[in-house]
Amino acid sequence: MREARHDAEVGHEGQPDPGSPFLALARELQAEARRWADDPEAGIESLVDAFDRLPAEARRRTAEATFQSLPAERRWDVLLRLFDDEELRAALAHERAIARTTAAAAVRRSAVVADIVASGVLDTRLLPTGEILTLGLFREQDVQAALKRGRASTSCARRIAVQPTVGDGSLHVLEDVFNPLNGLFVTPDYDERAWRAERLQPHATVRLGAVGDGGFEPVVFPGGRLDVEVAGDAHPGRLHVGWASLAGLELFTPPTDPSPTPPTNRSPSPPTNPASIGGTPP
Repeated sequence: MREARHDAEVGHEGQPDPGSPFLALARELQAEARRWADDPEAGIESLVDAFDRLPAEARRRTAEATFQSLPAERRWDVLLRLFDDEELRAALAHERAIARTTAAAAVRRSAVVADIVASGVLDTRLLPTGEILTLGLFREQDVQAALKRGRASTSCARRIAVQPTVGDGSLHVLEDVFNPLNGLFVTPDYDERAWRAERLQPHATVRLGAVGDGGFEPVVFPGGRLDVEVAGDAHPGRLHVGWASLAGLELFTPPTDPSPTPPTNRSPSPPTNPASIGGTPP
């Protein structure tokens, strides 16, 4: 069970402060909740008693922790015994807000993926604010293989992580790493010196896309060269986009076809002529 977090008695990252007067109660409550979860037939009177001795804010936080930690089919049994209606509404309002936020983010990501499927490119202006976009960049001779393998490709020369800030394609740089998987066969055409010359500085604001005849467009092409715009100045890149992921979801790698490989059609062997092997014809 996730440990119940308290108000003044809570330490770093939700752990009870060792000096808290409620630490013993928190441990008692945790032990009782685990005992009840392992044996639902057992009474929960001792769990209720330990819970009633907690202050109001700690009770609310414990409600959230209890709701998350118990198996789904047992959540309401214990919550209804521990809380009155007002406490339940207050405790579960936060969980409901988290669920709504999570669902809305999933819808936005789905919209981006649908647009990529329909258009074949990634328009960075459509990226949801706050999500993390990660790009794997490859030398031109390596990028086609990378498009098939996605993040599993070890020849990645450069990995960039950015976060959308506003809807015009502006991106906040989180990282720019050379040879992140140590699988690149380093050659003079792209080595660490070449990377340092075009490295994006952490926390800089940039736009990623492509420089064409009409100028810079914040559109990323799978397999295409990645160009950068900084403070209005466009800079053609040296590497190509082999994979892209949004919040851990790969955007360019085609799904694996689960259908089995059809058997190879083979012509039946001609019947053997007994005379050819010394036999007597029928």
